[in-house]
Amino acid sequence: MVRNRNIIVIVLFIAGLFYTCTDTRDEHYNRSDSLPDQTLRELITGNSDLSAFSKLIELAGYDDLLSSTQTLTVWAPDNSALSDINANSMTKDEARLIVENHVARFNHSTSKSHLQAVRMRNNKVYSFAEGGNAFGGAILKKRDVLAQNGILHTLQSRIPYFPNIYEYILTSPHTSKMAEFISQFEEDIIDPLSIQADGSIRDTVYIRYNPLFDIQGNWYWFGSYISAGLGQINKEDSIYTALIPDNAAWDAAYAQISPYFRAVRNDESVQRYQTSLAIIEDLFFRGKIENPAGNDSLVSTSPSVIRQPATLFNGTQKIQASNGLIFLTASNINYDALETFMKPIYVEADESVGRRIANNNTTVVPRVLDGALSDLATDGRFLEVFQTTLDDNMENQPRIIFDIPQVLAGRYNIYAEFLPGELVRQGDPRATRFRCTLNYQNATGNITSSIVNNVETKATENVRVLLFSRFSFPVANYYDRSWRIDYLKGLYTIDDRVVPTKLEIAVRVTAAEYNSRQFGRSYCIDRIILEPTN
Repeated sequence: MVRNRNIIVIVLFIAGLFYTCTDTRDEHYNRSDSLPDQTLRELITGNSDLSAFSKLIELAGYDDLLSSTQTLTVWAPDNSALSDINANSMTKDEARLIVENHVARFNHSTSKSHLQAVRMRNNKVYSFAEGGNAFGGAILKKRDVLAQNGILHTLQSRIPYFPNIYEYILTSPHTSKMAEFISQFEEDIIDPLSIQADGSIRDTVYIRYNPLFDIQGNWYWFGSYISAGLGQINKEDSIYTALIPDNAAWDAAYAQISPYFRAVRNDESVQRYQTSLAIIEDLFFRGKIENPAGNDSLVSTSPSVIRQPATLFNGTQKIQASNGLIFLTASNINYDALETFMKPIYVEADESVGRRIANNNTTVVPRVLDGALSDLATDGRFLEVFQTTLDDNMENQPRIIFDIPQVLAGRYNIYAEFLPGELVRQGDPRATRFRCTLNYQNATGNITSSIVNNVETKATENVRVLLFSRFSFPVANYYDRSWRIDYLKGLYTIDDRVVPTKLEIAVRVTAAEYNSRQFGRSYCIDRIILEPTN
């Protein structure tokens, strides 16, 4: 399950409580020789009234930690408090949910002020009641039992537990399909709190880490900025609103989305993997949004702009989580494809990445427009293209090839946007004419071409040319979030990307047309657009 991975000590204000830690690092690792010989694990194992909790510790994999030299406090529910639990039928994750809700780092005796909060191993925050007779709402049975590596309290009942969003997904029987998918990304990493100031590790303690959610930051990816992780929905001090599909809704979303991720040679494993990533891409929103359906728009953590939240959240059930709100949706996820998994694709011509000159007689110059003219191009930027040396041979006229990334197996209207020919600085400021060739993968992975001839620009105005109407790509060529995470880890480089979908724009002007000044061989291009269509 989810673990605390934050190595920064934070001052928290939760329900008016201040979280403090009185143990120094020396006290944490250098215990007094006068303390008992038994560790916390041995104290619990030796107490027959704690046998049920002892079994959960074993199942959760906490034996080593509670036997280590790290200083811990345990609030152990007695057998009567766990009488409704059958450890033999529990998973390791389910056992961890209980154990980590009853273990905290450092010493916490009942002398601690009720105004001081205690952060548990699962990051949830509780406190002693005034007078020290209860903790986190559970009545203490025995208190302040010293161990070699900490303090043991026993409880008459379990500490009430409210799952965070991540925990809810992993443990609810209604969301097992989503849980099965996201849990495969989990990794065991060394707890940063186990690492000493000199970099050595005193006691090796592993925690769960899910890069799908936990990787931080944003980066520039195929022409736009996207978030690295989908949001730290496993953190108690990070607040989110989540739209969570139950198993029926997951299946319905898969049926809706999977055709768009059809893979080369019908590779179902790739299709299932990328479809599942697409399903979860826009389910999370920052902050606690009590009535998301009442908003005019919402921005997901991916980020995508949702312009009809009322439709997306229609018919959902609101559930309180410890770090925000869950809206459980049954039957289907009301995704708008054009806002979420099948967005328009924009290829900015002035971007050098993904652009290639196709012959030795083509020169390109990125340009920026100032003042009132800046509105003629996206962000005022465009690419000027001209013939290096005058040559009437068609093969030696300007030719550029653009990568078209992130294409799905669906229909697109494909446009090219050109600026007026009069903006040309090199060559003649006239209209020009092209042949456009679209290269793409077919179902078997071979490259297929579609060609459109006689594409023309104008000398005095912008032109948005529809090159291909409702063009259907047979397979997806898509780099998903998982690939991007591996890229951030250094497992790939940007040069490892293969983009088989390409658009070649080749000037086609005869000597007669050029000499009569009907057409020139220079032009200005703003961008290429692929607009999804039904």
